[in-house]
Amino acid sequence: MYFHSDHAKLSLGLMNKKIRAVVLYALFAFLPGVLRAGTVESVPQDLPLKTGQIIGISEMIKDPSTFFFEALTGSRYGHIGVIGEKENGRWQVYHSNPPAVQKSDISDFLARSRDASGKLNFTLLEPASPLSNKKQKALLEQMRHMLGTPYNYEQHLNNRSVNCSEFVYKAFRNAGLERIGQIEKIINDTNFRSFDGELYGLYANPAMPLPKGSYGITPVSIVNSPNVRVVRARLPVERLLSDREIYESWKKGGGLKAFERALGPIAALHKIDINDFMKKLDEASHKPEALQPFRAYPLTWRQPQQK
Repeated sequence: MYFHSDHAKLSLGLMNKKIRAVVLYALFAFLPGVLRAGTVESVPQDLPLKTGQIIGISEMIKDPSTFFFEALTGSRYGHIGVIGEKENGRWQVYHSNPPAVQKSDISDFLARSRDASGKLNFTLLEPASPLSNKKQKALLEQMRHMLGTPYNYEQHLNNRSVNCSEFVYKAFRNAGLERIGQIEKIINDTNFRSFDGELYGLYANPAMPLPKGSYGITPVSIVNSPNVRVVRARLPVERLLSDREIYESWKKGGGLKAFERALGPIAALHKIDINDFMKKLDEASHKPEALQPFRAYPLTWRQPQQK
């Protein structure tokens, strides 16, 4: 991800360690009670999973702070990982999530994407050029080698740590495969003015300004890479979203309620009235500038298929 802190990662990467601990507690302490009564969806049995596939997800309930990141990138993607091998008959997903690169059972990884109704929100992709057994092995070896690499809380690419998007990009690159995702300039290619800048003003730390010339990678640039194809999409692909679309999706999925509940410690630190803040977000989502994506869909990304 850009700004090098996916979800609790984006906001927490901009805060000092003491504040991070407080926010993490707030973000996860309330989660068990958020899901609405109803069916909790399991991993679809007809998903044709295999090594080297990529899964992009939205985490509106698991990590409400990703609302900021989705708005920042004009997308519905806050986290991303790569399918590895099977262990005890269960597919494993490699991904970078605080504190480090790790692997999770596919059911645990996709559980992160559930909205308040229990529905899974994800997009499954795979390399446009199928991976041979040799290439799959090379990718697996690289991902295993990267296990334990620290999560990147910094605001620029480095050789010491990786966030989720950087992990995917570097795993494929270092395995000698086609590169997945695009390195972009953060200042130019992200929307710090989303929702009238209210979200950025809430999470930004003046003591840690964005370094000039910072570059990063986002999940949405990986999802829309010309070097991957869509296997199944439950989230938007091949286009960027407006603030209004993101806001309505989070409202429908229960993410705004989760976001509001998670604001407590941050609002207290900034002496912000939560009700007033949520009202400002709603008002900002109705302004003319909120009805269109903040930038044109990049020509270097996979172009929409003609129907």
